[in-house]
Amino acid sequence: MRTLAPLLLCGLCPLLAWADTPSLCIQRDSSAATNACARELRQLVDDQLEARHNQLLSRETTQQRMRHQKQFKAWLETRTRRCAARTQAIRDTPLGEAHFQDCLREASEQHLRKLNEEAAASCTLRNAAPPLDGARCGKPPLDPTKTLGF
Repeated sequence: MRTLAPLLLCGLCPLLAWADTPSLCIQRDSSAATNACARELRQLVDDQLEARHNQLLSRETTQQRMRHQKQFKAWLETRTRRCAARTQAIRDTPLGEAHFQDCLREASEQHLRKLNEEAAASCTLRNAAPPLDGARCGKPPLDPTKTLGF
């Protein structure tokens, strides 16, 4: 059992190190204020993520939109489960809620970065070979009468 103890401890090191990471809101007067601040920060990022997601969905067909909305909802549920599991050991502490909200916020920030990177890559690919109708990435098709001077 003595040989397993260091291995078990090493397995917990990332969790313990993460739990010791201070929240962006840690300097608040009370744990309630810290938890509220963490919830507000997470909500701001979630609002940005949802707005970007909706913006990207507006460019898709109805069938694609429905599929991506289901995928996004599943991602949100998975994010919540993972963060709940990740913060389970500290959830009952005064700052446990702040750590949970920070975990949710960090996951949303990563997902938002991923969406933006994918959109940028897609835009770059589309600009490399412009479509025949003259559409440009994120812009309407060119008006041939204005382009040709008619």
